[in-house]
Amino acid sequence: MSKISCNVIQDIMPLYVDEIVSEDTKKLVEEHLKECEDCRKEMEKMRAKIILPNKKKINQAEKELFQKLKHRLINRRIAAAILGAILVCALLAGVYTILVLPKEPIPFDPQKMEVEIVGENAYLSYAGSDSAGSVFCNPVTVGEGAEKREIAMVYLNRNLWSTYIQPHLQEQNEDEMIYLGKAADMDIIYYGKFDVENFYEKIPEILKEMTPIWKK
Repeated sequence: MSKISCNVIQDIMPLYVDEIVSEDTKKLVEEHLKECEDCRKEMEKMRAKIILPNKKKINQAEKELFQKLKHRLINRRIAAAILGAILVCALLAGVYTILVLPKEPIPFDPQKMEVEIVGENAYLSYAGSDSAGSVFCNPVTVGEGAEKREIAMVYLNRNLWSTYIQPHLQEQNEDEMIYLGKAADMDIIYYGKFDVENFYEKIPEILKEMTPIWKK
Protein backbone atom coordinates (compact mmCIF):
# COMPACT_ATOMS: atom_id res chain seq x y z
CA MET A 1 0.00 0.00 0.00
CA SER A 2 1.44 3.37 -1.03
CA LYS A 3 1.98 5.95 1.65
CA ILE A 4 -0.87 8.42 2.03
CA SER A 5 0.12 12.05 1.85
CA CYS A 6 -0.41 14.50 4.71
CA ASN A 7 -2.75 16.57 2.55
CA VAL A 8 -5.10 13.63 2.13
CA ILE A 9 -4.97 12.80 5.84
CA GLN A 10 -5.65 16.40 6.81
CA ASP A 11 -8.59 16.53 4.40
CA ILE A 12 -10.27 13.62 6.13
CA MET A 13 -9.02 14.51 9.61
CA PRO A 14 -12.15 16.54 10.54
CA LEU A 15 -14.26 13.47 9.80
CA TYR A 16 -11.84 11.37 11.84
CA VAL A 17 -12.03 13.77 14.79
CA ASP A 18 -15.82 13.68 14.61
CA GLU A 19 -15.66 9.86 14.46
CA ILE A 20 -17.76 9.55 11.33
CA VAL A 21 -15.26 7.61 9.17
CA SER A 22 -15.23 3.92 8.39
CA GLU A 23 -13.05 1.51 10.32
CA ASP A 24 -10.63 1.13 7.39
CA THR A 25 -10.22 4.88 7.04
CA LYS A 26 -9.77 5.19 10.76
CA LYS A 27 -6.92 2.66 10.71
CA LEU A 28 -5.23 4.47 7.84
CA VAL A 29 -5.36 7.77 9.69
CA GLU A 30 -4.10 6.27 12.93
CA GLU A 31 -1.19 4.55 11.17
CA HIS A 32 -0.28 7.82 9.53
CA LEU A 33 -0.46 9.71 12.81
CA LYS A 34 1.97 7.31 14.42
CA GLU A 35 4.62 8.33 11.92
CA CYS A 36 3.71 11.96 11.21
CA GLU A 37 4.23 14.51 13.96
CA ASP A 38 2.86 17.39 11.88
CA CYS A 39 -0.45 15.64 11.38
CA ARG A 40 -0.63 14.74 15.06
CA LYS A 41 -0.23 18.41 15.97
CA GLU A 42 -2.90 19.34 13.43
CA MET A 43 -5.24 16.79 14.94
CA GLU A 44 -4.60 18.13 18.44
CA LYS A 45 -5.43 21.65 17.22
CA MET A 46 -8.70 20.37 15.76
CA ARG A 47 -9.64 18.58 18.95
CA ALA A 48 -8.79 21.67 20.99
CA LYS A 49 -11.28 23.67 18.93
CA ILE A 50 -14.07 21.24 19.75
CA ILE A 51 -15.52 22.43 23.08
CA LEU A 52 -17.99 20.06 24.60
CA PRO A 53 -20.74 21.71 26.63
CA ASN A 54 -20.45 21.52 30.38
CA LYS A 55 -23.03 19.09 31.62
CA LYS A 56 -23.40 20.94 34.91
CA LYS A 57 -24.06 24.19 33.09
CA ILE A 58 -26.63 22.49 30.88
CA ASN A 59 -28.39 21.01 33.92
CA GLN A 60 -28.31 24.40 35.66
CA ALA A 61 -29.72 26.12 32.60
CA GLU A 62 -32.50 23.51 32.36
CA LYS A 63 -33.23 23.96 36.04
CA GLU A 64 -33.38 27.75 35.69
CA LEU A 65 -35.66 27.43 32.65
CA PHE A 66 -37.95 25.07 34.56
CA GLN A 67 -38.10 27.47 37.51
CA LYS A 68 -38.92 30.38 35.20
CA LEU A 69 -41.69 28.40 33.53
CA LYS A 70 -42.98 27.29 36.93
CA HIS A 71 -43.01 30.87 38.29
CA ARG A 72 -44.64 32.13 35.12
CA LEU A 73 -47.37 29.49 35.42
CA ILE A 74 -47.91 30.33 39.10
CA ASN A 75 -48.03 34.05 38.30
CA ARG A 76 -50.59 33.41 35.59
CA ARG A 77 -52.73 31.39 37.99
CA ILE A 78 -52.48 34.13 40.62
CA ALA A 79 -53.36 36.77 38.02
CA ALA A 80 -56.32 34.67 36.86
CA ALA A 81 -57.51 34.24 40.46
CA ILE A 82 -57.20 37.98 41.14
CA LEU A 83 -59.01 38.82 37.92
CA GLY A 84 -61.75 36.33 38.81
CA ALA A 85 -62.12 37.87 42.26
CA ILE A 86 -62.32 41.36 40.76
CA LEU A 87 -65.00 40.23 38.30
CA VAL A 88 -67.00 38.57 41.09
CA CYS A 89 -66.74 41.73 43.24
CA ALA A 90 -67.78 43.87 40.28
CA LEU A 91 -70.73 41.56 39.61
CA LEU A 92 -71.80 41.65 43.27
CA ALA A 93 -71.41 45.43 43.36
CA GLY A 94 -73.54 45.69 40.24
CA VAL A 95 -76.22 43.42 41.69
CA TYR A 96 -76.16 45.38 44.97
CA THR A 97 -76.43 48.69 43.11
CA ILE A 98 -79.38 47.52 41.05
CA LEU A 99 -81.31 45.40 43.55
CA VAL A 100 -80.55 46.98 46.93
CA LEU A 101 -79.61 50.65 46.74
CA PRO A 102 -82.63 52.16 44.93
CA LYS A 103 -85.40 52.34 47.54
CA GLU A 104 -88.95 53.57 47.55
CA PRO A 105 -91.36 54.09 50.44
CA ILE A 106 -94.01 51.48 51.08
CA PRO A 107 -97.44 53.18 51.00
CA PHE A 108 -99.44 53.00 54.19
CA ASP A 109 -101.72 49.96 54.26
CA PRO A 110 -104.05 49.74 57.28
CA GLN A 111 -104.55 46.03 56.51
CA LYS A 112 -100.85 45.34 57.09
CA MET A 113 -99.70 48.17 59.37
CA GLU A 114 -100.67 49.20 62.88
CA VAL A 115 -99.06 50.63 65.99
CA GLU A 116 -98.93 48.25 68.93
CA ILE A 117 -98.15 49.22 72.51
CA VAL A 118 -96.20 46.55 74.35
CA GLY A 119 -95.56 47.53 77.92
CA GLU A 120 -94.22 51.08 77.74
CA ASN A 121 -92.94 50.80 74.18
CA ALA A 122 -94.57 51.58 70.86
CA TYR A 123 -93.96 49.37 67.83
CA LEU A 124 -95.02 49.53 64.21
CA SER A 125 -96.30 46.08 63.24
CA TYR A 126 -95.98 45.19 59.56
CA ALA A 127 -97.52 42.04 58.08
CA GLY A 128 -95.79 42.34 54.69
CA SER A 129 -92.63 40.56 53.50
CA ASP A 130 -91.11 43.26 51.29
CA SER A 131 -89.65 45.61 53.89
CA ALA A 132 -86.05 46.70 53.33
CA GLY A 133 -85.80 48.87 56.42
CA SER A 134 -87.46 51.81 58.13
CA VAL A 135 -86.88 55.52 58.63
CA PHE A 136 -87.95 56.99 61.97
CA CYS A 137 -87.96 60.51 63.36
CA ASN A 138 -87.72 60.91 67.12
CA PRO A 139 -90.57 62.88 68.73
CA VAL A 140 -90.53 66.59 67.98
CA THR A 141 -92.67 69.34 69.43
CA VAL A 142 -95.20 71.09 67.19
CA GLY A 143 -97.83 73.70 67.98
CA GLU A 144 -98.13 75.91 71.02
CA GLY A 145 -100.28 76.09 74.13
CA ALA A 146 -103.23 73.74 74.06
CA GLU A 147 -102.25 72.65 70.55
CA LYS A 148 -98.77 71.61 71.60
CA ARG A 149 -98.06 68.00 70.61
CA GLU A 150 -95.16 65.54 70.57
CA ILE A 151 -95.21 63.85 67.21
CA ALA A 152 -93.13 61.07 65.69
CA MET A 153 -92.86 60.02 62.05
CA VAL A 154 -92.01 56.74 60.43
CA TYR A 155 -92.13 54.98 57.07
CA LEU A 156 -90.91 51.69 55.60
CA ASN A 157 -88.76 51.23 52.51
CA ARG A 158 -88.63 48.51 49.88
CA ASN A 159 -86.32 47.72 46.96
CA LEU A 160 -86.14 45.19 44.14
CA TRP A 161 -84.44 42.63 46.36
CA SER A 162 -86.97 42.84 49.18
CA THR A 163 -89.89 42.90 46.74
CA TYR A 164 -89.03 40.02 44.40
CA ILE A 165 -86.34 37.88 46.02
CA GLN A 166 -86.54 38.27 49.80
CA PRO A 167 -90.07 36.79 50.11
CA HIS A 168 -88.83 33.51 48.60
CA LEU A 169 -85.86 33.25 50.98
CA GLN A 170 -87.59 33.68 54.31
CA GLU A 171 -90.54 32.20 56.12
CA GLN A 172 -93.16 34.75 57.03
CA ASN A 173 -94.20 33.38 60.41
CA GLU A 174 -94.65 36.57 62.41
CA ASP A 175 -95.25 40.23 61.64
CA GLU A 176 -92.24 42.52 61.56
CA MET A 177 -92.05 44.74 64.66
CA ILE A 178 -90.26 48.09 64.34
CA TYR A 179 -89.44 49.81 67.62
CA LEU A 180 -90.59 53.45 67.71
CA GLY A 181 -89.80 54.52 71.25
CA LYS A 182 -91.57 55.12 74.57
CA ALA A 183 -95.29 55.52 74.07
CA ALA A 184 -95.44 58.13 76.86
CA ASP A 185 -93.08 60.39 74.86
CA MET A 186 -95.40 60.60 71.84
CA ASP A 187 -98.85 62.06 71.32
CA ILE A 188 -99.24 61.24 67.64
CA ILE A 189 -97.40 58.95 65.24
CA TYR A 190 -97.52 59.79 61.54
CA TYR A 191 -96.74 57.50 58.64
CA GLY A 192 -95.26 58.81 55.39
CA LYS A 193 -92.07 59.73 53.60
CA PHE A 194 -90.20 62.79 54.82
CA ASP A 195 -86.93 64.45 53.89
CA VAL A 196 -84.45 65.09 56.68
CA GLU A 197 -83.05 68.16 54.87
CA ASN A 198 -84.56 71.35 56.37
CA PHE A 199 -86.85 69.00 58.25
CA TYR A 200 -87.98 71.31 61.05
CA GLU A 201 -88.86 74.18 58.71
CA LYS A 202 -90.98 71.85 56.57
CA ILE A 203 -92.87 70.01 59.31
CA PRO A 204 -96.25 71.72 58.65
CA GLU A 205 -96.01 70.89 54.93
CA ILE A 206 -94.79 67.36 55.62
CA LEU A 207 -97.66 66.55 57.99
CA LYS A 208 -100.20 67.45 55.31
CA GLU A 209 -98.88 64.57 53.19
CA MET A 210 -98.72 62.05 56.04
CA THR A 211 -101.23 59.73 57.68
CA PRO A 212 -101.77 59.72 61.46
CA ILE A 213 -101.68 56.04 62.48
CA TRP A 214 -101.77 56.36 66.28
CA LYS A 215 -102.91 58.88 68.87
CA LYS A 216 -102.49 58.78 72.61
